[in-house]
Amino acid sequence: MKKITLLSVMAGLCTCIFSQDYGYDLKTLDAPLFIGDYIKKTTPLGRFINYKKDTASLADFEGRLVILSFWFTTCGSCVAMFPKEDALQKQFNKNIQFIMVTYEPEQKVRAFIKSWEQKNNTHFNMPVIVGDTVLRKAIRNFANPNYAWLLPEGKLVAQTTEYFINSYGINAALYSWAEENNQTRYKAPAKNKKPVR
Repeated sequence: MKKITLLSVMAGLCTCIFSQDYGYDLKTLDAPLFIGDYIKKTTPLGRFINYKKDTASLADFEGRLVILSFWFTTCGSCVAMFPKEDALQKQFNKNIQFIMVTYEPEQKVRAFIKSWEQKNNTHFNMPVIVGDTVLRKAIRNFANPNYAWLLPEGKLVAQTTEYFINSYGINAALYSWAEENNQTRYKAPAKNKKPVR
């Protein structure tokens, strides 16, 4: 009886500990994050446009691999990645979420997106964080575009250039996360779909 009680208490404690929001609060962070560090899931990421809410945190994208795409309007290679990022977002649907991050002000970004949509005759679908000052301090920027990969629990697992933004890299990250966490819900996209390279 004592063993059952002890096991019940331990299970309850484990549930409480592992369900808490742990990691760094971006607003109080005084140095850049390292690979393996966690961001609190409830920490606001910034001011959003092109999203259903004005602010959001990682908790709003629960269960998804979040890829932060750092860009700015005069970065040609950043803008050239928009169609590829959109195609990958559609391919992986609810398993990933691209979030575009720029330091530029909202008005400038809205005007740029409108112009880009007209020029490309397509709708820009991805959420954008505008006027960012917090994420740029938290994530080291070593290239443009620069990508930060965050697992569903808020763990920073990679910082890459555009060369790793493809179906193979995303599948590898999702499979690795699912395997480490004994998740069975992740299923790769259908084989008949052409991978985005």
